[in-house]
Amino acid sequence: MSVSPLSRSVDRDDRLYREARACARDYSSDALLSFADALRAAVADDDAYENADEFRDRDSERLCAIRDELARRRCLHQAGRDVASPSDKQFADWRHLAAEIRRRIDLPDLLRVLGLELRPAGRNGRRGRAEWCGPCPICREGTDRLRVWAGPEGRAWCRRCGWSTDAIGAVQSFGRMPSFRDAVRSLAEEFGIEAPEPLPAVTSRPSASPERGVVYVG
Repeated sequence: MSVSPLSRSVDRDDRLYREARACARDYSSDALLSFADALRAAVADDDAYENADEFRDRDSERLCAIRDELARRRCLHQAGRDVASPSDKQFADWRHLAAEIRRRIDLPDLLRVLGLELRPAGRNGRRGRAEWCGPCPICREGTDRLRVWAGPEGRAWCRRCGWSTDAIGAVQSFGRMPSFRDAVRSLAEEFGIEAPEPLPAVTSRPSASPERGVVYVG
């Protein structure tokens, strides 16, 4: 059963879309729902890419790929196949927990705990929040390529290679917790937030290397 791409124009990057769609098959539905939330917020943020439209377009492709994979699973569930619907409460609970963690976490502090070197870079005028900078852990170019925003929905983004992450993706990449649920559970414990009961085993693994993006798959 195929699902046509959602809201994709003919001039989009089909290679990137296909790669992201293939990668999305390896994640559980709660992970994909959470990733889609983070990507949707980033793509809608006027300041998120500092006029680097190619990176916004890339994340738009990834968001489309995730939406299409979730739509495929809904279709399979409705057709009576042995596939849980992404709308099931078991997935919604983990998605909501991930959103609460993003709201509470201070991303610059977390990245420093994980070993990244950051220094203050003033305040982002439109966000009204502190901004930090440092070398990108992926492309390892320059001393201020990586920009990190504090506050709710904190986010890190490299102005050179386009690598980006949030708190959950950072723990998956650098905290030796490749599973989405393990990363969410670990962060929830830091805030005394009760995590949902464990779900049956479902593949929720990112690519082995952080270069693949983890949260922003591709």
